[in-house]
Amino acid sequence: AGTARRWRCARCHTRLGAATDNYKAGTVLEESAITEANPHIAPPAQLIDAMLVLRRYHCPGCAVTLETEIAVAGDPLFRDIAID
Repeated sequence: AGTARRWRCARCHTRLGAATDNYKAGTVLEESAITEANPHIAPPAQLIDAMLVLRRYHCPGCAVTLETEIAVAGDPLFRDIAID
């Protein structure tokens, strides 16, 4: 019998979910204004209609930041990695 493949934090080895799932669902999500990523950018409302947010995904075990992304507020988590 094989061992189930799982996402884990590379730093502390906390399980983040099954390898077939979106690992981001197993993280601690922090959302903030995108100007926190770069205070010198223009406020997005001046350029586009959609409200954008900066998403930071942290390990629930050690709090290391695993990923950051800019997203439309309210959009589902991006699935940028898929393993069959």
